[in-house]
Amino acid sequence: FGLSVYALIGGFSSVDPARMRQAFGDRAPTALTGGFLVAIGAGFYLLWLSEAVPAMLADGTPDFLSKVGLPTNPVHVLDMGLLLPAVLLAGVLLIRRRPWGYLLAPAVLGGLILLGLGIAAVVAVLAYRDVATDWGVAAGIGVLITLQLIILGRFFASVAPDANLGTALRDRSQQPPERVAR
Repeated sequence: FGLSVYALIGGFSSVDPARMRQAFGDRAPTALTGGFLVAIGAGFYLLWLSEAVPAMLADGTPDFLSKVGLPTNPVHVLDMGLLLPAVLLAGVLLIRRRPWGYLLAPAVLGGLILLGLGIAAVVAVLAYRDVATDWGVAAGIGVLITLQLIILGRFFASVAPDANLGTALRDRSQQPPERVAR
């Protein structure tokens, strides 16, 4: 996990968000894409908190944790601690048309699509092995994946015809060498 975070930071440090913003111009569906990300982030926060808060107020443990014997839900921890803040940040930055929003939004949407495909695969494997599965969850994830693909496609379709997203990569050879203080 730590190496993934370092790789992500290193990857983002090699991209110029201002150039990425220029590639989209004013045609990008920033309100739609950003609003969708904010809705997903807020929706999942509410969903996870709707399970945890009532149990906390009753000074107890949520039912789903009692059944599996865990002190906390690792999915909730990772989602509410990392994923959902990134989703909300990307959405808000994109709505405000900030350069980092143009860089983060497609990355976050792509990550959400892959995460959803993983969840759908788990449900399919459980069903194949005759383990009780919740097809309602699978259907909801399928709808979310479809919407995310459509929105990501519309976002990338708004790239200016003459733009090259590869130019958003910083060319380190063109930068002057660092000066060393003597």
